[in-house]
Amino acid sequence: MFLQIVKYIGFKGVINMFQFIKHKLRKALDEKFVLSAYLLAIVFLFIVSLIYDLGKKIGLFIMML
Repeated sequence: MFLQIVKYIGFKGVINMFQFIKHKLRKALDEKFVLSAYLLAIVFLFIVSLIYDLGKKIGLFIMML
């Protein structure tokens, strides 16, 4: 699944996305909002899952044409 995401948004995009999430998680942990960090991680994984599913549907649609 991770390789599919890399293929869709590019390697540099994945690195930038992880750095953004890491920065947000570190900021949340510094402010003692551990729950906020967990929620942000869950939302991030949900968005990645949606991108992956959307990519699969687009790929199947293109193959049907």
